[in-house]
Amino acid sequence: MVLTSPSGEEFIDDVTARDLRADEFPGLVLAENLFEWFPFPTAELGRYTALASQADLEASTPFVVILPDAPDVDVEPRAGPPGTSFVIGVAGFEQGSEFPLHIYWANPDDEKVSANEYNGSLYFSGRYRYITSLRITADDLGRAAYDLETQASDPAGGYCLFTHSPGSDEIFCDASFELVPPR
Repeated sequence: MVLTSPSGEEFIDDVTARDLRADEFPGLVLAENLFEWFPFPTAELGRYTALASQADLEASTPFVVILPDAPDVDVEPRAGPPGTSFVIGVAGFEQGSEFPLHIYWANPDDEKVSANEYNGSLYFSGRYRYITSLRITADDLGRAAYDLETQASDPAGGYCLFTHSPGSDEIFCDASFELVPPR
């Protein structure tokens, strides 16, 4: 789908469709599907336009990106070989707050580790090994972006990001990325 940002930038991104449940929006008459787009936490705020086309048919609709009401963490790209630079985006934090971002490694050779996909992100459940913690400072909108440079010597596998200290029964990371061996 082609999206146009409030500043006029056009880009293509994944928009997913899912069936609506009546209990999600009580009292409203709804179409059969809901289209969802999960913007990066530091995406431009404001009015966007989505344009879908097929052959000579086109349909467009406006929508608004606002600040989240709960913490949101994401990583771009989702995967790369060791040495890849990743951007970690956070939003929904208190303005100007400083908080830790804990990085854990999920060893892909550990039989207790499994990879699961949810909303287009890969999450690793099982045992993690603590790697490090970063100090993140939110801006005046409660958002921040952090450039994470991995090293060529970093081990392959799933890396989980937590904005809190995970408990032993933690199922999902706040966000994740994967270092894949070079081909």
